[in-house]
Amino acid sequence: MNKTNLILAGAVVLFLGYYSYTVFFADDALINRTEITRDAKGGYQVTTKLLDGTQLIETYEVNDNGSPLSHTLASVAAEPGSQPVAIKQGTFVPKFK
Repeated sequence: MNKTNLILAGAVVLFLGYYSYTVFFADDALINRTEITRDAKGGYQVTTKLLDGTQLIETYEVNDNGSPLSHTLASVAAEPGSQPVAIKQGTFVPKFK
């Protein structure tokens, strides 16, 4: 094999190993810091704790038929008693009625 290909393959293996470790295997891995709560209608809330102590909260609401109503992304600071600050809010408007 060409020396350049070996170096490139080694870099790819190192990146995939680091990514797998930080997302899945570490004590503070992303998968361990994420909680998903689902409701009976099909909506959900995902809370992700970041390494600096802040939290990201994603909320997806649906109506009784399962059609999407709204989507909200908010951030909560690390200080105790902090209120969520909306990063992005949106409602779904049907294209055809």
